[in-house]
Amino acid sequence: IDAVLRLPVEPMLGAGMVVYAGPIDALEHAVNFGRFFRNESCGKCVPCRIGSQKLVDVGTDLLARRDAAPPTM
Repeated sequence: IDAVLRLPVEPMLGAGMVVYAGPIDALEHAVNFGRFFRNESCGKCVPCRIGSQKLVDVGTDLLARRDAAPPTM
């Protein structure tokens, strides 16, 4: 890679980018990404195994509370 780009490039474990064409619900997408990474994790280390599940739980709880709240004007 160094020869192609002529820059000091370190190997990356992974990266991603999402482009949306219109308005989105950021919380729903954050929970969706959390579920994806939780399911794709090997689960060998504590941050991935427990932390990713905790993030999904917190996001799901926020979605449930938001959906249960009466609409505001």
